[in-house]
This record gives sequence, structure tokens and C-alpha cells, in this order.
Amino acid sequence: MGWIALLAGPLLVLADLSLTYSLLGPGCNLQRGALLHLPMAASFILCLGLTLWAARTVRRTREAAPAPGEAQADPEAAQERRRFIAWVAMACGALSCLVILALWLPVAVLSPCTV
Repeated sequence: MGWIALLAGPLLVLADLSLTYSLLGPGCNLQRGALLHLPMAASFILCLGLTLWAARTVRRTREAAPAPGEAQADPEAAQERRRFIAWVAMACGALSCLVILALWLPVAVLSPCTV
């Protein structure tokens, strides 16, 4: 299940960028900057939640021993793959959170008509 956090982070960045771009016109017409902050905040909270979920998965795979009844040839290798995917998902989620914050900075500083 770690692949969900791995794929959702970059997709949230792209969705946030396109939704904020589509809300620039109405935000400028209404002179409401809060309209642009809503998708940024929602995508950041979702991305942060997915990153924390991946971090919890890393912690659980570190502590858990491989299940003895697994039908795989090497249960240790399967556990290492899960741990690797969880680490990559956590790193990708953290990077996506930083990108969302970097995209949020001009929205927070400038008026909606100059963004």
C-alpha cells in the first residue's frame, strides 16, 4: 500500500497547480486571495497526511518480522521491498510537501491579480 503515497504526492502537486491556476481569474475578479489558499491548504494537508502514513509504514516494516506463512520464496526480500517502497514514498511525499509550500509562497505574498 506504500505505492499509493508514492504516486499521490506528485499528483497532488499537479492537481494543486492546475486548480490554483484555474481559480486565478475568479480570485482576481473578486479580489479574494482566500479563494486561492483553499486548494493549497487542502493539498498540503493531504500530502502531509500521506507522508506521515508512509513514515508510519517505514516504522512498522522496520519493527515487523516477515510473516512465516507467506507463499514467497524469500520473505526477507519481500519485507525489504516493502521497506524500500515506504522509504521512497516518504521521501517523495516530503519533497511534494516542499513543492506545495514553494508554490504557496507567491500566493501568500502577492495579490491575486499579480500572481
